[in-house]
Amino acid sequence: MPEPPAYQVRISNYAFSNLEEIHFYISYIDERPITANQVIDAIQKSILVSIPKYPFRYPECPARRTIKKMYRQAIVKNYKILFKIESNLISIIAVVHSSRSRNFLKRIPAKS
Repeated sequence: MPEPPAYQVRISNYAFSNLEEIHFYISYIDERPITANQVIDAIQKSILVSIPKYPFRYPECPARRTIKKMYRQAIVKNYKILFKIESNLISIIAVVHSSRSRNFLKRIPAKS
C-alpha cells in the first residue's frame, strides 16, 4: 500500500497562544496540572502525527466551507483543532474549546 503524501505542519502564533491558554486554564483555574499536560499532549500528538498523515479523514469545518474543502477540524478531548490544507502544507489556525460558536470560528484569522 502506498504511503500517504507527507505534509509539512505550520502552527500559527494564534494556535500557540491557544495552547498556552488551555494549559493555563486547566492547570491553574481548574487546578488540574496533570490533566492539563495530558490534554496538551493529546492535542500535540494529533497536530504532529495524525493530522499530517491523514488530513482528509477529518470533516470540513462548517464555519469555513469552501469549494476545495480546505478547512478541516479535528476534535481532541473537548477541543477543536482548526486547520487548512494547502498543497503539501497544513496550517494549524486555532485550537479552541468545542463549545465555541460557529461565528467565533469564522472570525479567527486564517494567517497569524
